[in-house]
Amino acid sequence: MLEKLWLWPARVGTAAALFALLAVLGHFPMGSTSHDGLLRLAWRMSGAQVRLCRERSQEDLLRLPPHMRQAKACDDIAVPYRLSLRLNGEERLERVVHPRGAKSDRPIYVAEDIWLAPGAYRIEVRFEPDAAAAEKLGDQEDQEAKHGLDRPGHEAHVLRDAIGRAPRYALSQNLVSTAGRVALVELDESAQELRLLGQ
Repeated sequence: MLEKLWLWPARVGTAAALFALLAVLGHFPMGSTSHDGLLRLAWRMSGAQVRLCRERSQEDLLRLPPHMRQAKACDDIAVPYRLSLRLNGEERLERVVHPRGAKSDRPIYVAEDIWLAPGAYRIEVRFEPDAAAAEKLGDQEDQEAKHGLDRPGHEAHVLRDAIGRAPRYALSQNLVSTAGRVALVELDESAQELRLLGQ
């Protein structure tokens, strides 16, 4: 009984110390208020592919098993996109964005955060098929055709033309950045446009 009486002050003292520690920690800020604004580029784009088809020759058809003898050989080619951002005419971001997935058949995702000092900006965002992609894809097609893979083997100019018809997006708008505020650039695929929100 006496042992339990001696434990009581120790337990109360421990609990009081924990409450005091919590009170002290409660005065520490968990995050600091930002002095800058944030420009966020965030969207998902589906269907970043072009389909190219060619007629198979009689010779090609005879080389295939009967169940694979289709007159047309088609290939879906993933199109990488180039993302660029200019602020007041100065390049701030440029990179190539590839479709995801093992076969590059998944959507393209863009997620970029750019901190901006408070002030007025002219923002220009471009999101368009990568100009160099056609030549790279053309080289890849030629290599696969040489190795006997069952791919259509399109010429580079056919690829360039198809990629040239892929959707392209641009936004040019004024933005006033304020401390602690987020401005969002998103892609509206149904309206075929980039939009700036949070002005």
